[in-house]
Amino acid sequence: MKDNVQAVELLEDRETVAGTGRDAGVGAGSVSAGSVSAGAVSAGVVAADGGAGMSDPVVRGPVGRKRPGWDEYFLELAAVIAGRSTCLRRNYGAVIVRDNIIVSTGYNGAARGEPNCVDSGVCVRQQMNVPAGERYELCVAVHAEQNAIIAGDPIQMRGATIYIAGNEADGSVAASVPCLLCHRMIQNAMIRRAVFRDGDGVKRNIRFETSE
Repeated sequence: MKDNVQAVELLEDRETVAGTGRDAGVGAGSVSAGSVSAGAVSAGVVAADGGAGMSDPVVRGPVGRKRPGWDEYFLELAAVIAGRSTCLRRNYGAVIVRDNIIVSTGYNGAARGEPNCVDSGVCVRQQMNVPAGERYELCVAVHAEQNAIIAGDPIQMRGATIYIAGNEADGSVAASVPCLLCHRMIQNAMIRRAVFRDGDGVKRNIRFETSE
């Protein structure tokens, strides 16, 4: 579908083109490609879909009431969606948004017609002590990002943003950076941006630049 796809990393207010180390000159605090966990690309904070400022600030109402920015709003929705997950190890939710309107949602769980892990109580990767991000072929689940893409209208997903949030089994924040397969699916869906939180709960993102 695309002859050239390039992920652009951002952290705080500085951006670096992945794989080049070139500073785009926006601010301080850049990270280089490969500085996160294997099989994933991490990034930072950019403007929301609606054209908000670079940091997508908290908006104050007429009487000073704090309102969340669009990124925080949709990340919270993704966290709620994660509550539907059927995984024993980690729960993830995803929501695809265009022009601040929801296109589709998804959570990680067994494929249709297959037993849910929370019902069977069996997780092969857990039994084998497989580390996070490895041996996905042993997992019966479909990832949250994949389910959201499957449920989305291809036209509406073009230029959209996908928000991903997750929790560990103990309820703590789980790093929600897309795996390599989800990364490629997001690219092919022509989604412009992926927003998620790292293991410390810090908002990160990946921006995709595409040419057809």
